[in-house]
Amino acid sequence: MNMIDYDTYQGTDLSYKGSYWGPLFRGVRIRDWSHFLDLTHQSDKELGIKTYIFKGTLAEANRFLLGYANDEWRYNIFDMMVSECFKSKNIVYTDDPEQTDESLLKLNSLYYMIMSFRKGEKMKDPLCFNYFENDNGTTVGNPPYGKWGIHPGHTRLLLGDIYKQPLYVLIFDYTNGLFPQRYRHLRLWNLHTKDQSVSMQVAGRNFFFGHTAQMGNTPGTIHTASGEKHGIRFREVKGDDADIKALAFPSLYMPPRKFEKTENSVIVNGVEVLSKRTSSKTMQWRGNKYNYYWELQK
Repeated sequence: MNMIDYDTYQGTDLSYKGSYWGPLFRGVRIRDWSHFLDLTHQSDKELGIKTYIFKGTLAEANRFLLGYANDEWRYNIFDMMVSECFKSKNIVYTDDPEQTDESLLKLNSLYYMIMSFRKGEKMKDPLCFNYFENDNGTTVGNPPYGKWGIHPGHTRLLLGDIYKQPLYVLIFDYTNGLFPQRYRHLRLWNLHTKDQSVSMQVAGRNFFFGHTAQMGNTPGTIHTASGEKHGIRFREVKGDDADIKALAFPSLYMPPRKFEKTENSVIVNGVEVLSKRTSSKTMQWRGNKYNYYWELQK
């Protein structure tokens, strides 16, 4: 990542001069709400899109934006996390040579967030949703309209049954205005109007500008939802704590962390993260039938 620098690119590559995007992922430190609006308006103009804000709980974002009618989607993801982490044994360490950061990443993130909630901390950053309408993209969820790519915030959506407080969702509408027409039943704030009844706490956080092709076609959900095989420019708003290196690379922990699966629990660093429950009905995901599910330890 480039150093936090001027609002627009000020490097030596003249093809990016005056752009919010540069040859590499770059970020701008947000001074205050007014500065955030200016960054949003100008980068919206460069992309030819519009930005909106939705305020609601994680459960409401899952239901109203992503179209999830029940919790089976979460059970599917939790089961994949457990299967990926504990492929051949029930106790693994972050420095095991056969383990990958990818296989540990999600469970480690759940542990990190659960521990932060226990300390009384709240979710500080908005979720960033990118909205597309196309024929060849792949969406997150089962939305009634369009296709969603989400980053950051995809993992946080899994916490809807334990985190009940409202939070902000930044919606980057790549259709340049169709989103509020499709989702007219939602209370939205258009950042291009004079309606200033919403104001997120953004001072000191970072506005990042990147291109999925520059980053190996990541974030994956944005790259695939866009339908653009050569990549797309995207934005993120997040704080420095979201970039704690060991969160993305658990193998860096020293001393190593222990991940354990018992008959009915998944335990990370001595803390139960997931509990196994028996289901009253048979559920199906990934082509298999299940009579159990994993849920977050409240």
